[in-house]
Amino acid sequence: MREAIIYKQDGCDLCSEVKRVLKKKLFTLREREADSLIKGHDQNMDAMAQLAIQNMELPLVLIEGEWRMPREVIKWGE
Repeated sequence: MREAIIYKQDGCDLCSEVKRVLKKKLFTLREREADSLIKGHDQNMDAMAQLAIQNMELPLVLIEGEWRMPREVIKWGE
């Protein structure tokens, strides 16, 4: 099974949809709270850079070492 890491936030519809697609595609999900990244508790510099690239849009999705845009992942489920 492939692994994906998702930085998500509770109440985020886009986060929920990305998680649904990844589970449907049989990914093992490791979920992390985006608040810990935003508040500086999580010092993952790659994730912080990706958050800036995505203009603070959640979720952040890391699949097998490669960052993916949320809407790209959702298209996999269509």
